[in-house]
Amino acid sequence: MKHIKFTFLTLLLIALVFVGFGCTKSPTAFYKRACKISVPFQEKLADFYDYDSMGSELGFYDDVDECTEDSLEYEEEVYEDCLDEEDEEDCQERIDEWRETIMEMLTREGCEDMYGSQCKGLSSKAKKDCMEEIEELCEDLPKNF
Repeated sequence: MKHIKFTFLTLLLIALVFVGFGCTKSPTAFYKRACKISVPFQEKLADFYDYDSMGSELGFYDDVDECTEDSLEYEEEVYEDCLDEEDEEDCQERIDEWRETIMEMLTREGCEDMYGSQCKGLSSKAKKDCMEEIEELCEDLPKNF
């Protein structure tokens, strides 16, 4: 179970790094919006999965500005690396697809789908309890990004 928790926590952290890939005209505006959602959620997720007891060195963003700045820098690096292998159109398409994924993950339904997958294969009662916990975890996220 710890491995599953670590995997989901890692996915969230990757999502936080990639939040810069938003479908808006201004990457900074998207990062700020995504980080305003992500930064408070990361704390709730850490509590939910008892992050401190996992002994991981994975860190979180201290605030929205740090998240935004790191995301902007990372987007630039990823795009430049992509251009070394692909043409501009393919790189932009890849980024656009990733943006859509991030926007979905930062919604209540997307969160429930992603983290609710850990409830699959449980007995009916256990699955219901598990999904109630996941719904509580995701309840503060917006319905739409």
